[in-house]
Amino acid sequence: MTVSFQTFRHVVRDFQSAEDPLPEALLIERSHEYAVYYAPFDYINVDARLVIIGITPGLTQAVLALESAQRALLSGKSDTDALMTAKHAASFGGAMRKNLVEMLDHIGIHERLGILSTATLFGQDSHLVHFTSILRYPVFKAGNNYNGNPLGEVFAKDYLDSFSNEVSVLEDALYLPLGRVPQAVMASLSDRGIVKADRILSGLPHPSGANGERIAYFVGRKPRDRLSPKTNPDTLDRAKAELITKVSTF
Repeated sequence: MTVSFQTFRHVVRDFQSAEDPLPEALLIERSHEYAVYYAPFDYINVDARLVIIGITPGLTQAVLALESAQRALLSGKSDTDALMTAKHAASFGGAMRKNLVEMLDHIGIHERLGILSTATLFGQDSHLVHFTSILRYPVFKAGNNYNGNPLGEVFAKDYLDSFSNEVSVLEDALYLPLGRVPQAVMASLSDRGIVKADRILSGLPHPSGANGERIAYFVGRKPRDRLSPKTNPDTLDRAKAELITKVSTF
């Protein structure tokens, strides 16, 4: 399925965030309980050295992208600049960003990229990173943010093909899939020879606030003896060791 910013440009320009989840004028398709909406996540940074991958933009990120693109258009910026601004403003926006930066710095990504902190990837060093999702545009299931596995969803086939094409032009980068589903998709692409396995940084806890304890242990803020039974420290220790090794040898 071909989706173009030009198709939705006038809707983005006139966007109002009062509708829930998003205005029907942004609807790309509906399939049973699933709905896919447009938000300006089209920009691809082909020169990126790090690619950070989620499942799909949530409502918070979609609204941030739409509002950012709208401001850019109304201020007279080009469509390309509007898309670039929206991507960097909204990607992993909200509370997730702080957690993500803390973990990336902890495994040494900032040192590999030659920057003081990965916090600057969202600003002055944005040329080094590409933010993307397995499903590029916001997907909702029964009105809620989608967090399932698109590999088993018929509606997602075209979007998965689009993602595969996207990462194939970013072959010189490191790939950081966040969460089990993006990790599974990247493993599938590796098996198919589309992405080299040694460039995939799997195992980082998802930066969601719901993962607070796992993140705290991962970065050393919470000791092992204070963890709840729901957190497996051995799994996190192995993942961190593997990530640090991969990053240090990149």
